[in-house]
Amino acid sequence: MERDALVTLDERQGWVLTQYFYDGLTLMGHNGDGLREEIAPMIYGMDIDRERHHAEQILFLKDAPTDPLRPQPQPRKIEGMDLAELDLMKGDSGDAADIAEKALADPNGDHARATYVMARVNLMEGDPEKATQGFEETLTLSKDPRTMAWSHIYLGRLYDTQDPPARDKAVAEYKAALAARDSRPDTKQAAETGLAKPFALPLRAKPKDNDKDFDPTGKAEKDAYKPPQ
Repeated sequence: MERDALVTLDERQGWVLTQYFYDGLTLMGHNGDGLREEIAPMIYGMDIDRERHHAEQILFLKDAPTDPLRPQPQPRKIEGMDLAELDLMKGDSGDAADIAEKALADPNGDHARATYVMARVNLMEGDPEKATQGFEETLTLSKDPRTMAWSHIYLGRLYDTQDPPARDKAVAEYKAALAARDSRPDTKQAAETGLAKPFALPLRAKPKDNDKDFDPTGKAEKDAYKPPQ
């Protein structure tokens, strides 16, 4: 592309003084003047009204490329265990389980978070015994404060919903969740709520025969745990 065409394109992309500086630098080159001597007159001697009028005549492009001096951050691709936890938040336990199982089968996979996800899947599918085993195993594998804290919280909820409830064990788990020192406020709130009163299972919207859902994960509280950003 010729230089004149490039100048025009730059101006249409928003660099409205390109023509002015291009003309000035071209003239400087013809006269053999040095940049140091001529750059100040070029800037301070600018005819502002003329350049404003010139800019008003430019037909700007609707879509200009990203400013190279201010690149736009690319959205982070959600994948792996982050995607699995996002599936859990949507209530899609099947896809979450598929991702977790692949991670567990991979020698280099994130086994701690995969075990945690599978424990939550077991809760959503109504298997508290497998869920309890999964959260306990997660605590032996994970060093991530958030994963550890929420494993303790879910264990506390499971103890609270046993028949009969094991309140002492539940309280110990909520305290352990606070001791994990996850910095997010939802973790602190969930643990402190568990300490203040036993976790109660949410009722169905339309109960049948006075039955209750077994849902200590709370699908109703599926946004309680969010993957790290």
